[in-house]
Amino acid sequence: MSKERKFIGEGNEHCVYVSRARSEWIVKKPKNLCLASLRFMGTASSNISKEIRKTVVLANKHGIKTPETRVFTVGDGYLIAQKKITEDQSLSQDEKRQLISETKNELLTNHFEMKPENFLSSKGRLYLVDLTWGYTRILDGLGILDHETQNVLKVKLLKKLRLI
Repeated sequence: MSKERKFIGEGNEHCVYVSRARSEWIVKKPKNLCLASLRFMGTASSNISKEIRKTVVLANKHGIKTPETRVFTVGDGYLIAQKKITEDQSLSQDEKRQLISETKNELLTNHFEMKPENFLSSKGRLYLVDLTWGYTRILDGLGILDHETQNVLKVKLLKKLRLI
């Protein structure tokens, strides 16, 4: 009998578990809507891998660390395995905000404003732990509205509605 994965939590796209094989890793299992949005544009594992690579390059270019991440194809879906980063509060929210603003990158700034919980500090370093784009991938994949512009518009709308 295989050991049950320990559930940690969930976001908009994934349910998160402690890895059965290595407790220092987490596993992100996609929800059905997430899988559908990726399959809409081709192979789910290929598309999520591209998103992750682009996000890692962007974050690292601006001095933000990303956890070691691997994507595994499972059937016509995927699993994301990621080295677990534990928030140690070595950076305050204000320090995180300052580091993000110093990047002068609107996408990272908007991501922080909408989902600050996706930025963790560990040993004085800032990490971006959610490397996927969310459902903005649909309009981006169709060539209607790119991911970056959608995030800018989303933040403006949420500010106008005073939700962030």
